[in-house]
Amino acid sequence: MTVHEIRIPKFGMSTVEVDVTAVHVTEGQVVAVGDPIVDVDAEKTAATIDADVAGTVVDIRVETDGTYQVGDVVCVVAE
Repeated sequence: MTVHEIRIPKFGMSTVEVDVTAVHVTEGQVVAVGDPIVDVDAEKTAATIDADVAGTVVDIRVETDGTYQVGDVVCVVAE
């Protein structure tokens, strides 16, 4: 089993943190490439972080209304 960490990307040159506004997955859920994982607000940008790998969500590391740093792990997906 291969595991992949989905991380918060950098949305702009000065972005250092984002606010999670919605979590769309639960542990044990099967996701496909492109499925929405979380919605975030990053300064002036609202975005959705999508799955970049297909598999099963085995660990969610963010919560709605939480503030996280660029590079933090959103969730772990096992292929």
